[in-house]
Amino acid sequence: VQYVNNLLTAIAIGFTKAKEQSILTADGTATWHGLTGILNDANVPTQLLDAGGVAFNDFTYDDWLKLCEGVAPVLYSRTRTVLHPNFEFVMRRWVDNAGNYVFPPYATLPEAQMAMTESLPGTAASAANTVFGACGDFSFVHVGNQRGLSVDILREGQVKEADGTVVNLATQDGSAVRVTARWDVRRNDGPTSKAFRRLRTAAA
Repeated sequence: VQYVNNLLTAIAIGFTKAKEQSILTADGTATWHGLTGILNDANVPTQLLDAGGVAFNDFTYDDWLKLCEGVAPVLYSRTRTVLHPNFEFVMRRWVDNAGNYVFPPYATLPEAQMAMTESLPGTAASAANTVFGACGDFSFVHVGNQRGLSVDILREGQVKEADGTVVNLATQDGSAVRVTARWDVRRNDGPTSKAFRRLRTAAA
Protein backbone atom coordinates (compact mmCIF):
# COMPACT_ATOMS: atom_id res chain seq x y z
CA VAL A 1 0.00 0.00 0.00
CA GLN A 2 2.79 2.41 0.86
CA TYR A 3 4.46 1.76 -2.50
CA VAL A 4 1.25 2.55 -4.37
CA ASN A 5 0.88 5.77 -2.40
CA ASN A 6 4.49 6.70 -3.22
CA LEU A 7 3.84 5.96 -6.90
CA LEU A 8 0.72 8.11 -6.99
CA THR A 9 2.57 10.95 -5.29
CA ALA A 10 5.45 10.71 -7.79
CA ILE A 11 2.99 10.75 -10.71
CA ALA A 12 1.21 13.83 -9.33
CA ILE A 13 4.50 15.66 -8.78
CA GLY A 14 5.75 14.72 -12.24
CA PHE A 15 2.69 15.94 -14.11
CA THR A 16 2.48 19.14 -12.05
CA LYS A 17 6.12 19.89 -12.86
CA ALA A 18 5.58 19.14 -16.56
CA LYS A 19 2.64 21.57 -16.69
CA GLU A 20 4.64 24.27 -14.93
CA GLN A 21 7.56 23.73 -17.32
CA SER A 22 5.25 24.03 -20.33
CA ILE A 23 4.20 27.44 -18.97
CA LEU A 24 7.59 28.66 -17.79
CA THR A 25 10.58 26.94 -19.41
CA ALA A 26 9.41 25.12 -22.57
CA ASP A 27 11.84 25.93 -25.38
CA GLY A 28 9.57 25.77 -28.44
CA THR A 29 11.07 22.52 -29.75
CA ALA A 30 9.27 19.30 -30.65
CA THR A 31 10.01 18.03 -27.14
CA TRP A 32 7.46 20.59 -25.94
CA HIS A 33 5.20 20.31 -28.99
CA GLY A 34 6.13 23.81 -30.07
CA LEU A 35 5.23 25.46 -26.74
CA THR A 36 7.46 28.33 -25.62
CA GLY A 37 7.50 29.20 -21.94
CA ILE A 38 7.76 32.68 -20.47
CA LEU A 39 11.47 32.32 -19.67
CA ASN A 40 12.32 31.42 -23.28
CA ASP A 41 10.00 33.89 -25.00
CA ALA A 42 12.08 36.69 -26.53
CA ASN A 43 8.93 38.84 -26.72
CA VAL A 44 8.75 39.05 -22.92
CA PRO A 45 10.72 42.08 -21.63
CA THR A 46 13.82 41.21 -19.61
CA GLN A 47 15.09 42.75 -16.38
CA LEU A 48 18.86 42.33 -15.97
CA LEU A 49 20.50 42.09 -12.57
CA ASP A 50 22.51 45.19 -11.75
CA ALA A 51 26.03 45.42 -13.26
CA GLY A 52 28.23 42.62 -11.99
CA GLY A 53 25.25 40.46 -11.11
CA VAL A 54 26.42 37.44 -13.09
CA ALA A 55 25.32 34.78 -10.58
CA PHE A 56 21.90 33.84 -9.23
CA ASN A 57 23.12 34.63 -5.69
CA ASP A 58 23.69 38.24 -6.83
CA PHE A 59 19.91 38.75 -6.94
CA THR A 60 19.12 41.67 -4.64
CA TYR A 61 16.08 43.33 -3.15
CA ASP A 62 16.57 46.23 -5.58
CA ASP A 63 16.67 43.81 -8.55
CA TRP A 64 13.41 42.28 -7.36
CA LEU A 65 11.72 45.69 -7.01
CA LYS A 66 12.80 46.71 -10.53
CA LEU A 67 11.47 43.41 -11.90
CA CYS A 68 8.03 43.92 -10.35
CA GLU A 69 7.91 47.62 -11.19
CA GLY A 70 8.26 46.82 -14.89
CA VAL A 71 4.90 45.05 -15.05
CA ALA A 72 1.98 47.20 -16.19
CA PRO A 73 0.78 49.12 -13.09
CA VAL A 74 -2.85 48.11 -13.68
CA LEU A 75 -1.72 44.51 -13.04
CA TYR A 76 0.22 45.10 -9.81
CA SER A 77 -2.55 43.68 -7.62
CA ARG A 78 -2.35 40.32 -9.41
CA THR A 79 1.42 40.19 -9.92
CA ARG A 80 3.40 37.20 -8.69
CA THR A 81 7.16 36.60 -8.80
CA VAL A 82 8.15 33.00 -9.57
CA LEU A 83 11.53 31.57 -8.54
CA HIS A 84 13.11 28.26 -7.55
CA PRO A 85 12.75 27.43 -3.81
CA ASN A 86 16.52 27.92 -3.40
CA PHE A 87 15.93 31.65 -3.67
CA GLU A 88 14.15 31.76 -0.35
CA PHE A 89 17.56 31.24 1.24
CA VAL A 90 19.14 33.87 -1.01
CA MET A 91 16.46 36.30 0.11
CA ARG A 92 16.80 35.33 3.76
CA ARG A 93 20.38 36.59 3.57
CA TRP A 94 19.40 40.06 2.36
CA VAL A 95 20.53 42.71 4.84
CA ASP A 96 20.13 46.47 5.15
CA ASN A 97 23.00 48.96 5.41
CA ALA A 98 23.32 48.19 9.11
CA GLY A 99 23.66 44.47 8.46
CA ASN A 100 20.17 43.62 9.72
CA TYR A 101 18.22 40.90 7.96
CA VAL A 102 15.25 42.27 6.00
CA PHE A 103 13.47 39.04 5.00
CA PRO A 104 10.67 38.77 4.05
CA PRO A 105 10.63 42.16 2.26
CA TYR A 106 7.62 41.18 0.18
CA ALA A 107 5.44 40.81 3.29
CA THR A 108 4.72 44.55 3.01
CA LEU A 109 4.14 44.42 -0.73
CA PRO A 110 1.08 42.22 -1.39
CA GLU A 111 1.02 43.36 -5.00
CA ALA A 112 4.17 41.33 -5.66
CA GLN A 113 3.84 38.08 -3.76
CA MET A 114 6.19 35.16 -4.26
CA ALA A 115 5.64 31.67 -5.65
CA MET A 116 8.28 28.96 -5.60
CA THR A 117 8.60 26.03 -8.01
CA GLU A 118 11.32 23.48 -8.78
CA SER A 119 10.39 23.84 -12.45
CA LEU A 120 12.76 26.83 -12.58
CA PRO A 121 16.58 26.67 -12.38
CA GLY A 122 17.96 26.61 -8.86
CA THR A 123 21.10 28.32 -7.59
CA ALA A 124 23.21 25.27 -8.53
CA ALA A 125 22.49 26.09 -12.20
CA SER A 126 23.80 29.64 -11.83
CA ALA A 127 25.43 31.16 -14.91
CA ALA A 128 25.97 34.56 -16.52
CA ASN A 129 23.44 35.84 -19.06
CA THR A 130 20.83 33.31 -17.94
CA VAL A 131 17.09 33.78 -17.38
CA PHE A 132 16.08 32.25 -14.05
CA GLY A 133 12.82 33.84 -12.89
CA ALA A 134 9.71 35.70 -13.95
CA CYS A 135 7.15 38.13 -12.67
CA GLY A 136 3.68 38.93 -13.91
CA ASP A 137 -0.04 38.36 -13.95
CA PHE A 138 -0.54 34.64 -14.49
CA SER A 139 -4.25 35.05 -15.18
CA PHE A 140 -3.05 35.69 -18.76
CA VAL A 141 -1.92 32.05 -18.93
CA HIS A 142 -4.56 29.56 -20.06
CA VAL A 143 -4.14 25.80 -19.67
CA GLY A 144 -6.56 23.63 -21.64
CA ASN A 145 -6.86 20.08 -20.35
CA GLN A 146 -7.53 17.99 -23.44
CA ARG A 147 -7.46 14.69 -21.58
CA GLY A 148 -7.02 13.90 -17.90
CA LEU A 149 -4.66 11.28 -16.51
CA SER A 150 -4.97 7.95 -18.29
CA VAL A 151 -3.41 4.83 -16.74
CA ASP A 152 -2.40 1.64 -18.58
CA ILE A 153 -0.74 -1.53 -17.25
CA LEU A 154 1.92 -2.79 -19.69
CA ARG A 155 3.12 -6.40 -19.70
CA GLU A 156 4.96 -6.42 -23.02
CA GLY A 157 7.59 -4.24 -24.57
CA GLN A 158 10.68 -2.60 -23.11
CA VAL A 159 10.92 0.17 -20.54
CA LYS A 160 13.98 2.08 -19.39
CA GLU A 161 14.76 2.59 -15.71
CA ALA A 162 16.04 5.92 -14.41
CA ASP A 163 19.60 4.52 -14.38
CA GLY A 164 19.36 3.50 -18.04
CA THR A 165 18.70 -0.20 -17.45
CA VAL A 166 16.35 -1.66 -20.07
CA VAL A 167 13.69 -4.08 -18.80
CA ASN A 168 11.94 -6.46 -21.21
CA LEU A 169 8.54 -6.87 -19.57
CA ALA A 170 7.58 -10.07 -21.40
CA THR A 171 10.77 -12.06 -20.85
CA GLN A 172 11.32 -10.81 -17.30
CA ASP A 173 7.73 -11.36 -16.19
CA GLY A 174 7.34 -7.69 -15.37
CA SER A 175 4.64 -5.07 -15.42
CA ALA A 176 4.85 -1.32 -15.91
CA VAL A 177 2.43 1.52 -15.31
CA ARG A 178 2.07 4.08 -18.11
CA VAL A 179 0.38 7.35 -17.22
CA THR A 180 -0.39 9.94 -19.89
CA ALA A 181 -2.31 13.21 -20.16
CA ARG A 182 -2.85 15.90 -22.79
CA TRP A 183 -3.02 19.65 -22.33
CA ASP A 184 -2.22 22.84 -24.18
CA VAL A 185 -0.96 26.22 -23.00
CA ARG A 186 -1.67 29.65 -24.45
CA ARG A 187 -0.96 33.18 -23.28
CA ASN A 188 -3.02 36.17 -24.41
CA ASP A 189 -0.73 38.86 -22.98
CA GLY A 190 0.76 39.84 -26.35
CA PRO A 191 4.34 41.03 -26.89
CA THR A 192 3.78 44.60 -25.68
CA SER A 193 1.20 44.32 -22.90
CA LYS A 194 3.81 44.27 -20.08
CA ALA A 195 1.93 41.46 -18.35
CA PHE A 196 5.21 39.61 -17.68
CA ARG A 197 8.91 40.28 -17.19
CA ARG A 198 11.82 37.87 -17.19
CA LEU A 199 14.75 38.03 -14.77
CA ARG A 200 18.25 37.49 -16.21
CA THR A 201 21.78 37.59 -14.85
CA ALA A 202 24.16 40.10 -16.36
CA ALA A 203 26.60 38.99 -19.07
CA ALA A 204 29.54 40.54 -17.20
